[in-house]
Amino acid sequence: MLFSSHAAELWLQGTNGISWIPAVFFCVLAIPCAHLSLSWAAGVAAVLGCPSFGAALPIWFVLALIAFLRNDSRLRILIPGAVGVLVVVSWFLTKPPGRQSLATSAFAPDGRLSVFAAVLGGLWSADVAAIAGGITIAALIYIVRDANPQVSGWIALAYAVLLAGMLAMGRATDQVPGGNAGLISRNVVIGALATSALLALVTINRPRSGRMVIR
Repeated sequence: MLFSSHAAELWLQGTNGISWIPAVFFCVLAIPCAHLSLSWAAGVAAVLGCPSFGAALPIWFVLALIAFLRNDSRLRILIPGAVGVLVVVSWFLTKPPGRQSLATSAFAPDGRLSVFAAVLGGLWSADVAAIAGGITIAALIYIVRDANPQVSGWIALAYAVLLAGMLAMGRATDQVPGGNAGLISRNVVIGALATSALLALVTINRPRSGRMVIR
């Protein structure tokens, strides 16, 4: 499934398909591996994800972010970052010309921001998805100000934010049901990842009341 000719064609075209599933799966697997200092396992998962679907391309920068938050050696930060640059450049040089299927080629910042927010808030009702997405990203930005090695894995689930950005840049169109590509059902997994990260970070960073000792 990962290396069939059909999967390769889908990856080159940047279209959806079964390849979406292993790409996101391997990326989500790579994050806890990196958080637990299993760099080799994280690298293998990232390598398996990249040929599956373009959604895996940002994972190398996420691995570099985890290494940075964990105060790992400079080499552990630079290697995944450099690999990420090579992967993105290779994709850019080999991608087919022209726009994605149905995607607009217009600048349309309002439409792209709407897709970005709707993807992150897609776990909730379609009527409030964009608002929920805006609240989610604002809350994530507020919480990650106190980043530390303990929460590096959960912060790295901001990988979902990168995915939302990729969709907003490459798939914005009003030629879909609801007029917003961010509301397509398969994209709900992105909102679920962002919401999971937010809930975990809120729980970890919640104020802890002191215990009263009665003598």
